[in-house]
Amino acid sequence: MRALDSIDDFALPPRSESSESSEPAGQVVTPPGSLTSQPVVSPEITAQQAVPQQAPQPGAADQIIAGTAGAAAVAGLGAARFGALKLDFDLELPPSPAQAVPTFTPEEVARIARNKLDLAVEYIDLGDVVGARTLINEVIESNDADSRADARALLSTLAPLS
Repeated sequence: MRALDSIDDFALPPRSESSESSEPAGQVVTPPGSLTSQPVVSPEITAQQAVPQQAPQPGAADQIIAGTAGAAAVAGLGAARFGALKLDFDLELPPSPAQAVPTFTPEEVARIARNKLDLAVEYIDLGDVVGARTLINEVIESNDADSRADARALLSTLAPLS
């Protein structure tokens, strides 16, 4: 068995001279009848099935810019389904001086103060002394005397940590 080293190792078949190749240069050679292309369908049927060309329609973006877009063109943007856009937000800002400030019962104030003290203890455990001190000072400023005493005691334990 012999290894092939290059393309030169492949032999080409000998050239056969035919009557077509003996034609003078510049003449068109007609292929045999089996190689010519034949239409599959008659030209009349092709013309009947052809889709007529229509003028291109403007896109939705062009219609929106021109102001001629209907509700369907902007439905994907949410405008048609939800009506006019309203940008008036109620941000629950602090009440104005004219509005009444909500009042809490003494039990609610004590519960809020106790929750803040519990949270301050968790902050101390996590190492956030500044956050704990902020919460403790809020409890000291509250109106609950029992929680205020606990908050002062807890604040005194923070002095070595600062």
